[in-house]
Amino acid sequence: MISEVHPAHHLARLSELVLELEPGEALVEGGPSCELLLPAGILRGECINLRVECINLRVECINLRVECVNLRGEVLDRGGHLVLLVGKLRALRRQVGALQLESKSIDFVLDDIDQVLVLLNRVAYVGSDRLDLGDGLLVNREATVDRGSLFASAAVGHLDFLPSSRARRNKRNSMEELRKFAARRDGVDAKVSAEADGATSAQSSTANAVNNTEASKVEDPSIQEPKPKRKHRYLPDRLYFRGTKFQRQVLGIERSVNKRIDDKIAEMTTVLDAQYLHIMRAANRKATQLRTENRGLARRVERVEKQNRILERKLDELLDDVSINSSEMLRERLRRTRARFAQQRHDDNDNDGTSGFIMD
Repeated sequence: MISEVHPAHHLARLSELVLELEPGEALVEGGPSCELLLPAGILRGECINLRVECINLRVECINLRVECVNLRGEVLDRGGHLVLLVGKLRALRRQVGALQLESKSIDFVLDDIDQVLVLLNRVAYVGSDRLDLGDGLLVNREATVDRGSLFASAAVGHLDFLPSSRARRNKRNSMEELRKFAARRDGVDAKVSAEADGATSAQSSTANAVNNTEASKVEDPSIQEPKPKRKHRYLPDRLYFRGTKFQRQVLGIERSVNKRIDDKIAEMTTVLDAQYLHIMRAANRKATQLRTENRGLARRVERVEKQNRILERKLDELLDDVSINSSEMLRERLRRTRARFAQQRHDDNDNDGTSGFIMD
């Protein structure tokens, strides 16, 4: 993971390297120290690790290190090393700005690039014969390095000023208008110079300059003729292509809602299944208990009926015995009564000498 460094560190480092320059040494094209070197990771996008998949996009590579390795010259040839560097910086700034992110890390990266561009503008001395680098950068074709003004600007802190987001937007808009105007002007100048070169052979140097300008345009795509936009598109592009974002959000919300509904359904199904099993087990236990009680009652009824039959037989026997005994008793009573009557009559006959008898 790349550590984050404040932009003032880069400016101080660049100021120290510039102060190491020795007067009288020239920057020769093709030499070992002929250009300002940027880390290869920044130019290839490896040093700025944008994690687009995350919601909170963080730019981990903020230390835009501009290493001026062994700047040993005071003369910038017309080969365009400074033009190439500015083109790379502008391309990098356009790539970062195209993301249209609102983050402090992105703001720091844009501020680093802007400060480096301002620093390059202060390095070169603006003379009469100037080289247009775009974005308001005008450099003398045989410019000298003003080391004192560079160090003073870095020391005082003019380059450490961090403009607000509104100021940066206004600056980007104005720079875009200037870039469009410069591109149209350069296109017209290139056509006129090409026609003049075909007419006369005395203007071969002008043709070489035009070729160098075209080569710089190839290195910096922003100098080419921009494509015309639709007239009704007066707002940023990010406001016109939000349907897919909203669709993804809606789909995400729908998926989350469906997932929560499925989870609730599964949870309620589990609870209902558990309750159903509990109720069914209780019902089965109750049914078994009722069947057991019914069998017990049936056996009890059978025993009662059996006892009833036994009692009925006993009652019949008792009634028979009673009837028999009662008849015998009546016969015995009648016999005794007759015997008594007979004895009484006999006694009366003996006492009274009468033939009548008194019945009881």
